[in-house]
This record gives sequence, C-alpha cells and structure tokens, in this order.
Amino acid sequence: MINYMRSEAYKLLRTKGIYITYTICISLLILAALILYYFGHRGDYFPYYRADFYYNNVFGFWLLIAMIGAMINSFLTNKESKRVAKQSISFGIHRKTIFFGKYLVSLIAYTILCIIGLIVMLICGQLLLPEDSRAVQEFLLSLINFSPIILGAFSLAHAINIMMYKESVAVTVTVFILLGSSTIMYILSNMNKAFEILYNHTPQVLSERVLTEFMKHQVTLSADFWISSIIITSLSLWIGYSRFNKEDF
Repeated sequence: MINYMRSEAYKLLRTKGIYITYTICISLLILAALILYYFGHRGDYFPYYRADFYYNNVFGFWLLIAMIGAMINSFLTNKESKRVAKQSISFGIHRKTIFFGKYLVSLIAYTILCIIGLIVMLICGQLLLPEDSRAVQEFLLSLINFSPIILGAFSLAHAINIMMYKESVAVTVTVFILLGSSTIMYILSNMNKAFEILYNHTPQVLSERVLTEFMKHQVTLSADFWISSIIITSLSLWIGYSRFNKEDF
C-alpha cells in the first residue's frame, strides 16, 4: 500500500492541475480579503468589512469546497488513471490497494490545500480586516463541525469518480446527491416524521446549521456532524469499493 501511495503521490505531483487548483484557490482567498479591505477603506460605511463575514464564506460555499476536493480526487481517478489501474491489476496489485491508495493520496493533497487555505485566511483576517478574536475562535470551532461534512462529501466523490467513466457525469451525480438528498428527505419528512432525523443529517442541512450557528455566535460542538460523516463515508467507500472490485477491466 505504501509503495503504491508513493507512486500515486508522484503521479499527482507531476499533474499541472494540482498546482493550478492550489494557486486559484489561494488566490481567491487573498482576493476576497483584499476586496473587503478596499471597500472598507473607501470612506463610505461598508457593513461587510468584518472578519466574521470573511470567514463565514467558507460555510456558505460548502458545495464549492466539496467539489474542489472532488476535482483533486479526479486527477487520480480520471479515464487515463483507470487505464493505468487496469495495467496495475494485471501486474498483481490488489484492487483494494488501488481503491484506497488513490483515496488516501488525494485526501492528503486536499487536506494540505485546506490547511494552507486556513492559514492564509487567518493571516489575511488579521492583517487586512478589523481584529476580532471572537470571530477567529468561533471560526476554528465551527471548522471542527464543518470538517466531517466535507470528509463525507469527499468520500462520496471518490466513490462516484472511480465508478463513473465520464467526469462530467461523476460531477453531476455528486452534486445531485449532495443537494438532492436534503430535498428528497424533506419531502419524505413531510409525509412521515420518521424521515426528519435523516433530513437533519444531510450535508446541505448540516452545512446551513454550521453557517447559522456561526453567524448567530452560537457555535457548539456536536457529535451529529461526525456521526453523519462516518455513515456517509463508510457507505460511500463500501459501495465504491464493492463496485470497483467487480469491475471488468
């Protein structure tokens, strides 16, 4: 597994897309802070010149953040990678090693991007926006609740990416599940209250809950986010691996 992960990491490091993704994401974070700083110093009152508004965009754009993870994962699960995986299997590499090796390497790359992005946001928030230690503390606490949502979405994206041959179809299916699950559960919960607990644990509803708690300064750590993540991650990886293990290459 370790040797395979090293080869996948080397392959990822040779992909231009990973560097482009890192550059664009970090640039957008800096640009957002600069825009708030510019309008906050024009002389007129600008209500969004606040650190908490800058930070809450992370939770508001949860789907975009999840899809960035899906894109990083796709660098190791695209059509060309599947062709190479076929050769790897013929050379005796176990499918379990391939499936989870790609998952872990892309997850590590995604986590590094998230950590860099967090550091950049905190620095920009301190240097370019009014100092707000409370916003920083609540932002970091909210991230503890928010991280498992993104982990579950990433695991789902990996399973779909590796099952689908067309990347456009994989993206569509991933977005549909992440957004459509809450809509479907909402309709079912109106028909039967038993589905309400499932509705309250869908990624979209949980993300909105994180955003609402942060904006109202009522951030509390909850196991609900991790329970939902464990279920989504486990189901996604189990279904994805089962399908991949039966794939006829």
